[in-house]
Parts: sequence; structure tokens; C-alpha cells
Amino acid sequence: MGDPSGFKTPGTGGFWPTHKNPKDAFHRIYEGGIIVPLLIGMFLMVITFSIKGRVFYVNNSVNQMLGMQKVSLKYYLLLIILKKVFKCR
Repeated sequence: MGDPSGFKTPGTGGFWPTHKNPKDAFHRIYEGGIIVPLLIGMFLMVITFSIKGRVFYVNNSVNQMLGMQKVSLKYYLLLIILKKVFKCR
């Protein structure tokens, strides 16, 4: 985001250079400051934990439907696929 080639007038400086006039929208994000990487990180964590929560919920639901305690969702799906494959032949 802060690559000097993305700005019309690249700035100088080490840790926090002062670039001006970004060429595109992606490099404009750099002007948002230090809060932007934090917001991107939080957004990725929300997406990750949402997906993990849904997988955990589905896994528990499948286990309760089958009356089993420690069956993983991937093994259940593999069992369904194998049943369909062997019924067709």
C-alpha cells in the first residue's frame, strides 16, 4: 500500500514516509494512517471466526442428528459420498 511507485510524488523518510498524490484507490488507503492495517486485521478476524463458528455449529448438529459423540463433519460427508458411489455401481 505504501510503495513509492504508486504515488505521483513519492516522499522521503524511513519509517513513515510522506507520499503525496496516489495514482489509484489501493494506494489511497495508505493515506488513512496506522488505523487502516488494524481495521483490515479485525475484518479478517471477524470473517475467520464467523466461518469457524458456522463449521463448529454444523459439526455439532450433525453429531446430534446421528447420535454420535466424536464424529467429524468431514468423515460424515465422506461416508455419504462413499454410499452414493457404491449404490451407483
